Amino acid sequence: MFRRFRFSSAVLMTVMSLVPLCFTHCGKSSPPAISSESTPTPSMASPTIVEATPTLEAQVSAWDQTVILQLGDETITYDRIRGYMDPRKAALMSQVSGKTDLQPYLVEQLDKKIEQVISQWLLLKEAQQNKLEATPQDIEAFLAQAKAFFKDEKQYAAYLDSFRQRGTNLEQLIANQILITKMESLLKKKFLEEATPEEKKKWYDANVEKCFSPPARTDVRRVCLLYGEKRTPEEASQELRGLLTEVQKKFETVQDVTDRIEIMKEMAINHSETEDARFSSGLHNVYHVPEAWAALGKEYCDGLLKVPLYELSDILPIPSGYAFVYVTRKVGGIVQSFDNPTVQGLLPQLILREKTQAWKEAKSAEHHVQFFQDRLAECVQKDLETAKEAQSMADLSGGESASAIPETATPLSGKGFAADER
Repeated sequence: MFRRFRFSSAVLMTVMSLVPLCFTHCGKSSPPAISSESTPTPSMASPTIVEATPTLEAQVSAWDQTVILQLGDETITYDRIRGYMDPRKAALMSQVSGKTDLQPYLVEQLDKKIEQVISQWLLLKEAQQNKLEATPQDIEAFLAQAKAFFKDEKQYAAYLDSFRQRGTNLEQLIANQILITKMESLLKKKFLEEATPEEKKKWYDANVEKCFSPPARTDVRRVCLLYGEKRTPEEASQELRGLLTEVQKKFETVQDVTDRIEIMKEMAINHSETEDARFSSGLHNVYHVPEAWAALGKEYCDGLLKVPLYELSDILPIPSGYAFVYVTRKVGGIVQSFDNPTVQGLLPQLILREKTQAWKEAKSAEHHVQFFQDRLAECVQKDLETAKEAQSMADLSGGESASAIPETATPLSGKGFAADER
């Protein structure tokens, strides 16, 4: 079916990106579909850094040409990066542009994708340097796995033809993915073999407080009132005291914990003024760690520790308000020992993650990889503003929005990106 293939490390090709495709007429799950949306394949030539800072004029007049990513000698601008955006998220971006919480959401999505692209590029670079090969047998095995998802030969052939019609070098895409997987497996094996019992103990000692010492936790149902524009601190405390008295009287008529929780839930829904009232009927889970004090208040967190299980608290201060709680669960903090089976199961994976990240950082420096995250945030904001302006103009004209956001993910193209390069 395919000609004999040998990976050529001197040619710029694409890294294959696997995404699910829906075959609604196929009686099985979606095959490991191949997308031409791709990242560049590294060249074996010594990479040289390309000036990655556009002029101020360029940034103002063509913000979508702002350099976001540098992979060796390959400069990638925002207009190509945005092609990684999930089409559904792109549509969402167009529909609800202007929402204050949308920009960080989209930045986070693209940030994760770019980090994945960097990892794959580095793995392929390392595979080239280690002279790994994707054999014809490897490629045929991959295709056989894909073929199993189709109901007949005709549907499978149409699946392959869809890539050939776009000029996609399917063999190269598959070969790249195989090389990435092989290199990743070799690194994983190497890092796990290095995790000797002595290194595990050393890592445990250095991270026991952070990773193996679950803090004390208190779960409560609470009612909160805030002060500010509506009332003074004194008024908030006095009003909440009245609600606490009401709850205490209701508690006298029931002894069952479930019934008392229902009383607190109803009180929170009807009176409480914090988000946990609206979304979880007053449920509030507190981990007793210093990181929680800034948001919740140390006095509030310390106060919870003093309230017995299945008891009501007195009035407790919270930021800009007061609360009283009913304690439904208390879990004491513990330190898991080195010999604990859970610890022994987690240690190899935690060490592997740390070593992999260190390897990625070292290789990024070696191969001149740079990710300009601050520019990404600025460009996404510009995208949102452009979409909003387009929507406003469409509303005025009564037509459809000429949104700057593509309805489908735009395949990255250009030198090192095009799927048809051979």
